[in-house]
Amino acid sequence: MLVLTNRRTVLFSFVSCAAPFSEAVLAHAAQGFDEEVGGSRGAKPLSELLFRRYGRDGVAFVFDEGFTGVDEDFGRTFARVGIAEKGCLTLELSVHTPGGHSSAPPSHTGIGIMSRLLVELENNPFLPAIDERNPLLTYLECAAEHGDMDDDMKARVRQRQCWPLLADKLNQDKAYMPFLRTTQAVDMVRGGIKFNALPESVHAVINYRIGFFESSQSVIDRVQSVLEPIVDSFNLSLSVLGSEPLSNTNAVRLKTYGILIEPAPISPTEGAVFGLMAGTIKHVFPGAIVVPSAMTAFTDTQYYWSLSRNIYRFVPASLTHIKNYHTVDERLHLDAHLSITRFYYKLLQNAQGLQD
Repeated sequence: MLVLTNRRTVLFSFVSCAAPFSEAVLAHAAQGFDEEVGGSRGAKPLSELLFRRYGRDGVAFVFDEGFTGVDEDFGRTFARVGIAEKGCLTLELSVHTPGGHSSAPPSHTGIGIMSRLLVELENNPFLPAIDERNPLLTYLECAAEHGDMDDDMKARVRQRQCWPLLADKLNQDKAYMPFLRTTQAVDMVRGGIKFNALPESVHAVINYRIGFFESSQSVIDRVQSVLEPIVDSFNLSLSVLGSEPLSNTNAVRLKTYGILIEPAPISPTEGAVFGLMAGTIKHVFPGAIVVPSAMTAFTDTQYYWSLSRNIYRFVPASLTHIKNYHTVDERLHLDAHLSITRFYYKLLQNAQGLQD
């Protein structure tokens, strides 16, 4: 992560300077080490140190990684800069039922009840929506103007009354779907201890990536509304976020699990800082069309919101050169390393002309 302050006193660069810098800028490389598990030991204390030093909005901009970068779409090259970031909420759902011998089971064991609850959640996904606040719409408007987009899709992009139809269509595409709604993934399930004993507690962990304009509370409220009819049909009581159930052995509990991050503030796409970003991108990637985009996972920038309004997420490389996120043989092509180096060098060099 690169943090550029408003005070031009010291130059920090990642590479040796082939040409002299006419004016010094103060930049910090805030290198966290635990972003994948929330950043509480890396980015959090780093951001607190910088906040003590510079105060609220005391930093010109913050620049971090993301899924956004340079790629081909609609027959053109687009450089997508992340101006927004979804939130993250994980919920643990547990079913508690009386134990007993498997030779005399109820119609539905705790595992069966949990299965029914999870099916109900998956059968009721969050609804897709798009409007002028969503960076995806701005990107599509640019693609309609400059790219090779079919007439039907152009009409849906350009006419407000067609946006619900546009959202429904894009929701069928895995690449666009996360930008349109809160997503839901059942990631962990456990329950039962042996083959001849009824399960007394069954647990499931469900991860939500909160839509740009929603909140953790709105997600919890909706999950509760989906679960309640099923819970009632099994004559169980529902406890949400610690409320007391009517019974400890015939109950369903819903509580938060691990990391909770609200959606990030939207960063501006006008002004000197975004102009600096766009100009540098165009220099390093000639012909690329710079468009706003968003990060659908979370980054360390969650800890830097108070330092600057100008927080951007961008990988200055072709996304075809980045392979296998979060799986075997995750790697970055050498050409990506070179373009990243060029970009940061030029960004620091161009930042000398940035006005406070």
